[in-house]
Amino acid sequence: MRKKGFVCLLLLLITVILFAGCTGGSGGISATDEQKINAVFDQFERAMKRKDAEQLADLLTYPFYGDGVELQNREQAVAAHRITFALIEEIHEHKFTNRIITVNVPEATVETTEVAKITSMLFGYDEMEQDCVYFVRKIGGKWRLSGYITVW
Repeated sequence: MRKKGFVCLLLLLITVILFAGCTGGSGGISATDEQKINAVFDQFERAMKRKDAEQLADLLTYPFYGDGVELQNREQAVAAHRITFALIEEIHEHKFTNRIITVNVPEATVETTEVAKITSMLFGYDEMEQDCVYFVRKIGGKWRLSGYITVW
């Protein structure tokens, strides 16, 4: 009887572990939401590398808050990105690493390390790495970035 109880307990533990692995261990949060949020960050990376101000603006909600800067609308975001890109000769690399996504629909946070390697007119070649927390909001079924803070 003792052996049968142990086998049942072992099977229960295996089932729990497999279930947690299939759901991402996220307590019932849809893996689809996490995938969609990752896709937004992937799109952001590609838009940065192409210096595509229009696509970057499409990935944001408004007003957008970033480290004390507020962008009221899409037009402001496009203008701000164009000014920034005018000073950047080349974006060699831009990526978000170590993404930790916490979803509480309709909002989410993404703790990440932002890595960039750029050549600018002002500073020449530069490498940057900073820890950030991005705030993401689901509007009309689509995830968009609503702000961020840099973690010092």
